Amino acid sequence: MQPEAIHAFLEAAPVSRTLGLEWLDGDGESCRLRMAAAEELGQQLGFVQGGVLGALADQAAATALWIRTRGERRFVGCDYHMEFLRPAQVGGAALVARATVEHCGRQRAVVDVVLAQGESRAARGSFRFLFPADPPERAPA
Repeated sequence: MQPEAIHAFLEAAPVSRTLGLEWLDGDGESCRLRMAAAEELGQQLGFVQGGVLGALADQAAATALWIRTRGERRFVGCDYHMEFLRPAQVGGAALVARATVEHCGRQRAVVDVVLAQGESRAARGSFRFLFPADPPERAPA
């Protein structure tokens, strides 16, 4: 997969632009995205808000799966679980999400994600996706 195609995939998602996500690298089974721990992504105690971390992890998982399927299959998230290991500091080092495709079958896929801030793991998550059947073609009205 060409880096230009991956950048275009990320840019096509408004959440990627809103959070300022940046693709770092990847191969056919995994990828890494980076996000600044900006003040506007924080909560009142000085930590990056948990939902923002979930959005970073979700987009990393989707990007890894898109790369794995070479952009040839449509998919939709159906379940995810996040475990927060330590608070991510607003204004601290950038957050890096490493997503790894653990399973990619005919109907389902599973992607695991680890979020780190500097050398510390901040969270981990497991994401499940479905590959929906393509809708039948409709006859012109």
